[in-house]
Amino acid sequence: MTEQLIHDISFDTFTNELKKNRLKRSNEIINIEFNLFLNNESFYFCIDENDRIKTNSIFLSDYFDNKNRQISDLTEAAQGVFFIELSKGNVDFAHTVLILDLNNNNVVLFVSQYQPSKKTSPRFEQNYHIGRIIGNHSNTLLPTETRDLIGLHILNEYSDTTAVEHIYINSQWYAYHIYGGVRHGDCDCDQASYLKIRDNVYLLGFRERAVDVAIILILDMESMRNTGFAIGYTDQQWFSIPIGAYMKKINKRLDEHSLYAL
Repeated sequence: MTEQLIHDISFDTFTNELKKNRLKRSNEIINIEFNLFLNNESFYFCIDENDRIKTNSIFLSDYFDNKNRQISDLTEAAQGVFFIELSKGNVDFAHTVLILDLNNNNVVLFVSQYQPSKKTSPRFEQNYHIGRIIGNHSNTLLPTETRDLIGLHILNEYSDTTAVEHIYINSQWYAYHIYGGVRHGDCDCDQASYLKIRDNVYLLGFRERAVDVAIILILDMESMRNTGFAIGYTDQQWFSIPIGAYMKKINKRLDEHSLYAL
């Protein structure tokens, strides 16, 4: 019991630190109806003043709680890029976010699926669907997998006492190292996915191996902020925690040293 209590206190303390520098809630797109094209389906999507999801999409309805039909979080993670938590994942272990890029009229649905029966780690899989906000696209590029961040070394300051160092090693892996707080010194190398939303804005997904945790982050390299969620299943409990940090570059890119990652 004592060990369990210590674990719970440490977990709560650490996650509270990860929230302190997160961007505040946004209401800029409340009651605005968007016409989306995603997974070969055209449909409307709107969030009302009560955070209820309004849509006629058959495809999208598989990715949120149809009884509740409420979003859990809405943030303007970068200028004109809205980050919406459709499902916290506590119903079917599928955490879902929708990204609307109003600059380029693009949309991304990003899903983190926990598989408790999987024998090997990580037990999370992450995948995405890319589509359009129907309108004047001006031939803008769709979001795509990217190598732009490979070799970067970034310090993410989540609070005055807790920071996490990231090294984007190659197209499939990243490393982290925690400074300060109850997890000071923890470090590991985990699986990663990188998507370029638009210039200087990236969507990252991480799947941890040591614990059943996944991370979803939007990196805004202009304002040097990250915004996202830590999700997972520990002690037979599901969690989804909003997180965010100020970012600092602390090295040069590898290719500036004539080194190139896989």
